[in-house]
Amino acid sequence: MKKHRMDWTSGKLRALLALVAALCVLVAFAGAAGESGDGQSEPPDKEARLIFTVNGFGSGAGFDTDVSEIVFEWKCADKALGWNLYLRNSASSLSLSESFRADETSFVLDAAELGQDFFTATLDASLESGERLSATLGFSILAQHEEIYVRADASYNIVAYIDAQGRVGLEKGTPLEVIELEVFTNPEWKDWTNIVQVAAGSGHLVALDDEGTVHAAGENLNGQTNCAGLEHVRYVCAGDINTACVMDSGKLRLFGSFSDAYAPLAALENVSMIDISNVCVAVLFKDGTAGIIDIFPDAEDFAGEVGTWTDIIKLSLSNGYVMGLKRDGTVLYAGNPSSVLAGCAEWTDIADIAAGNGYALGVKTDGSVVSLKKARLDFIKTEDWQNIVAVSAGYYVAAGVTADGELVLSDM
Repeated sequence: MKKHRMDWTSGKLRALLALVAALCVLVAFAGAAGESGDGQSEPPDKEARLIFTVNGFGSGAGFDTDVSEIVFEWKCADKALGWNLYLRNSASSLSLSESFRADETSFVLDAAELGQDFFTATLDASLESGERLSATLGFSILAQHEEIYVRADASYNIVAYIDAQGRVGLEKGTPLEVIELEVFTNPEWKDWTNIVQVAAGSGHLVALDDEGTVHAAGENLNGQTNCAGLEHVRYVCAGDINTACVMDSGKLRLFGSFSDAYAPLAALENVSMIDISNVCVAVLFKDGTAGIIDIFPDAEDFAGEVGTWTDIIKLSLSNGYVMGLKRDGTVLYAGNPSSVLAGCAEWTDIADIAAGNGYALGVKTDGSVVSLKKARLDFIKTEDWQNIVAVSAGYYVAAGVTADGELVLSDM
């Protein structure tokens, strides 16, 4: 496995954790990781497990500036002697250090005293058994908190990621010996700074900085990188030879090869995110509903089903199927019901999803990764991944990001 170090407490990356995993509950174990919990049910007595939440959410929660209180709550299966809570801002300055008795399991802060920033909270527990447990979560108090950021994106040829300094890095996304792509041979992306989201096409790269400005590099035969310099953008998505930008207004701007079949996209409003495959487009709206636009007539027959989905926080689309992650940590599936991939609809306690070509990935709230794949894709191995908070599914390679800031790639 390849690993790339990233620091998620960096101020330049403070928005990266906002709402990417709104239901993620960071669970600390005294020993090896056990079964996941959703932060609501009691953990098994046989395992020491600490559950730590902020305003009912785990790591990655984002709150608008009108939030009045920040409520930390915690519970543990084993008896504790006491608790220590530490809070740091994006500059890693200690904003809070408090100690609590064993019977105290919550703490309330005035949000106005914290201000707009990204924060990292750490809870330490001293147990009667002599063991010590620790759990860390990140949250933000920022305007327009519904923005969704992608910290790594894998395509047919490229794996793009963001390093600890808010700069873009690229990895090879194919086992082929040589890639003569302009995005590799002319790496102008090395000069980009303060990047908060990346999107990889088959030969081009798109990134969004913390001021909502788009950067783009690589192949531009179809105009897919003409989005460079666009401002007031909240989300970017790269198809093979095209790019879609979700504006602050909730409208879409399209660049590159979009045929007349994409025309309905121009009329959409209140868009939160978009995902593009070769045959259709999946759109998530701010109210948690979703829709599918077929590019080829009858190319996919699940548009009607997806149109009934509600309470969705993320969509992930591949050729032949689409996955939807609900706020309660369950997953919806639309596609061939006889496919092995349809089994993802049975997953629970999921914090992130990724739909690949013939395989599907899900991040559990305990940091493990569940997967479904067709037999021909046995080389996509994620079984030994731990402490993962987000995943992306490329054609040849899967990418994962750990809670302590490492990019992990499956072997090709």
